[in-house]
Order: sequence, then C-alpha cells, then structure tokens
Amino acid sequence: MPSAAVAFAALFGAVLTVSHPQARFLGICVAVAVVLLGLGNAVHLGLGSRPNLDMLFADALLEVDRLSAVTSSALIFGAAGIVALTLGSRRATDLAETGALIGLSATAAALVGHSFDPLSIYSIRILSGLSEYEAGLFLLFFLALLAAARSRKAALV
Repeated sequence: MPSAAVAFAALFGAVLTVSHPQARFLGICVAVAVVLLGLGNAVHLGLGSRPNLDMLFADALLEVDRLSAVTSSALIFGAAGIVALTLGSRRATDLAETGALIGLSATAAALVGHSFDPLSIYSIRILSGLSEYEAGLFLLFFLALLAAARSRKAALV
C-alpha cells in the first residue's frame, strides 16, 4: 500500500528529528502530514472510495490491498506520540511513553492473536487490512518511540 509506505517512512524520519532541537519543527510538520494522510484515508475508506495517493500507484492488487481503519488509526496515534515528544515537557513525554507502550501492546496482541489468513476462523474482520509487515513496522516504530521517550525523559531529569 503506497500510502502506508509513505506514512511509515515519514514516521521513522520524524522519530529521528526528536533528539535534534533544530529539526523538531520539521518532525512536527511530518507528523501532522501523517495525521492528515491517515485522516484522509479514513474518510475515503468511510466513503468507500480509494485514497488518492494509492490511485497514483494503481495496480491489480488495489482492489484487495487497502489501508485498513486500524492502520490509519495507528498511524495517527503514532504521529500524535511524535508531536507529544517534541513538545519537550515532562507531561508530554510521559504521554508519548504511555502511547508507545499502548501501541506496543496492541501490535503485539495483533501479531500473536490474529491469523492474517482472511479465510481462517481466527481472522478478525477489523484487522483484515493489516498485514504482518505493517504490524512488524508498527512494532519497530513503537519501540523506537518508546526509546526516544525514555531518552528524552532521562535528559529532562
């Protein structure tokens, strides 16, 4: 899914800007762009149309390969963690750390408890658009966010 790939690249790039005071504004802008991308995909999903970014890369898999509501929500949640982390206050850092732990828990639960085979009896409908690769990337992202939050917390002491 092209929009998911763009969003993951942006989120991982935004995590890198958190520790550099000169680049924090850039990180916030990138995180806001990810929020807009996630919201745009959620609106298009709700309307039943294909997201615009994915239309640019249309191929045979586009009918079955889509950005799920869970993926859009997790992207927005992760971008909010980046913004909270760049604010620099102790309270915002605690919020980012808590969000990272929630994201890690939800991703781990999705990886362990969900069969990604759509025909499986253990398949969860709401997670049907979430691939193993996306779940793995979310796991890595929320680990990176947690590490950045812990690092920022140590610097605030």
